[in-house]
Amino acid sequence: MPAVGSAVEEVQVELAAIAERTRTDKGRSNIGYPKKDGTTVYQAAKRHTDTYARFFAHLRGEPIRLLEIGVASGASLRMWEEFFPAAHIVGVDVNEGARRHARERTSVHIGDQGDAAFLDALGREEGPFDIVIDDGGHRMEQHRASLRALWPHVAPGGYYAIEDLLTAYVPQYGGGYLNEDTTIERLKHQIDALNGQAQAPRLVEGIGAIWFARGLALLCKAA
Repeated sequence: MPAVGSAVEEVQVELAAIAERTRTDKGRSNIGYPKKDGTTVYQAAKRHTDTYARFFAHLRGEPIRLLEIGVASGASLRMWEEFFPAAHIVGVDVNEGARRHARERTSVHIGDQGDAAFLDALGREEGPFDIVIDDGGHRMEQHRASLRALWPHVAPGGYYAIEDLLTAYVPQYGGGYLNEDTTIERLKHQIDALNGQAQAPRLVEGIGAIWFARGLALLCKAA
């Protein structure tokens, strides 16, 4: 269950500090990345850690299993390692170079998040997961494929996050305002289903709650 009041504020500050220290843009600080020409490009802070601290605080110290799609520089894997000192963390990326970010408690698997067979096999090998985070390619069809393949491998009472949902409004990612095929519009139908509308189309079954923040949806699996 989510933390409340001053308790959640303390964890939010702590997780944001870890995010800044490990140089991931999931926190409250803009992160600068040097370019080859000597200039610096800044990635705006997404503040996803505010939501994560609220919902995940009670899992700290527990031997949870966390899967994140999208390894990139490995920054968020390092953040999760520090925030969850007893967790087993799994990263997924299409880039073979991502293997270098594996650690003692962190494994990295190479594969396509749109490949249902790959994700199902991964879930059987590494799951069930207490937390899954989709920070992959951010295309609408990738969101759907990963959610449908991995949802059966989310533990009862577990969480499934879809990050960077602003791409649901960007045509290059298969998005567009009020486009029925976007992840945002499909999640709106999930809200209808959650409130007893039998005719509402569902992405998956067994969602107990949905939390939205800017660019982020957190699906809570029924216990």
